[in-house]
Parts: sequence; C-alpha cells; structure tokens
Amino acid sequence: AIATIIRDYNSGQVIQELLQNCDDARARNVTFVLDKRKKCCQVNNALDPFLGPALLQYDDAVFLPKDFASLQKTGDSNKKMDPTSTGKFGLGFNSVYHLSDMPLFISGEVMCLLEPHKRIFRSADGLPSTG
Repeated sequence: AIATIIRDYNSGQVIQELLQNCDDARARNVTFVLDKRKKCCQVNNALDPFLGPALLQYDDAVFLPKDFASLQKTGDSNKKMDPTSTGKFGLGFNSVYHLSDMPLFISGEVMCLLEPHKRIFRSADGLPSTG
C-alpha cells in the first residue's frame, strides 16, 4: 500500500491532505512547524534513526475511535463513503508516508506511532507485531 501511495501521489500534496483532514475534523486552529533538528530527544535506541527533522502539525480537533481505526488501514480511507468529507477523494493522512516511514501523532491523551513495516515493534516471539 505504501509503495502505491508513493508512486501514485505527489509529495507536494501532504500539506493539502493534512489541511483537508483538519477541515473534516472541524478544527478551528491549525499550525505547521518545520523542526530542522537532527534529533529532538532520546526515546528508544531503536527509534534513533527515525528521530530527525520533522514536519509538525498542531490542530485543536480530537480523533474519534473511527479515526484511529481508519489510520490502521494504510492506503485506505473511511472518508470515501462520506459525501460531506472534504478529503473524500484524497489520500489523507497516508500522504505523510512521503515524509516518514513511522509517522507519530498525539490526539487527546493518546500518542500513536504507526510503523507499517514492523521493523521496530515486534511481538513476544520476535516476529513483527500485527497490531
């Protein structure tokens, strides 16, 4: 799914897609920051290669349970079925895979790190995690 995203969509669409998500979520305030630091913090040694410069986005909307479920389906969108959605024709959050292999976001009290390649987070048996 990620290969298709990279192949079929222009990386210049990322900001537009994120703004459409904000509109769909009824956010009233949106801010973007380009963090050029090479490494912002120490989280976990396995994550070090992924803690480089980052595009940060803040908005005042909070994810609903259906939003978290949708993000777990890389390359798919629940908005396709919603005729009122600004982003119903777009790529939405999936566009961030142009910028990062492991996008991270915080919504309300939940921090979510998406790692579709399953290279870092593994199950107890050492195999890539499925959830």
